[in-house]
Order: sequence, then structure tokens, then C-alpha cells
Amino acid sequence: MFPEVHPEDTGMDQVWNTCMERMQPHEVEVRIRQLRSGLFRFHLLRIIPVKSEGGIKSWVGTFTDIDDQKQEERKR
Repeated sequence: MFPEVHPEDTGMDQVWNTCMERMQPHEVEVRIRQLRSGLFRFHLLRIIPVKSEGGIKSWVGTFTDIDDQKQEERKR
């Protein structure tokens, strides 16, 4: 199950399908809803394939909170 993203952002299902089709790393900025506050914060999503001799063995994904950085960029 993927986290809830802002309605204006690309959905996680679509991001995952793009990765599966291209079989390449993917990086996208998305706003994810925080469970406690219900507010959306910007995150950088990186999805990277782990390769073995026979192809892709698995996938690794990370979400990095970049909301403070995005807020600073908007102030400039």
C-alpha cells in the first residue's frame, strides 16, 4: 500500500507502473499526507532497481522529506 499523495500530484500507482515499464530508476517530487496532522509535505521519491545476473532482483524505494527546502525556495 502506498502513502496518500496530494490530488494534484502523480499517484504512486502511476509512478510504480512507469518504473515497471521502463525498468529504470525513477525520481519524482510528491506531496504526501502526514497521518497525524493530515497536512501534505513535499517528499523526494527515489525508486532504484537492484540488479543481478538474471535481471532485476528487487526494487528499493526511499521517501526523503524536502518540505522545508521547498518552502525556502518559494520564499525567494
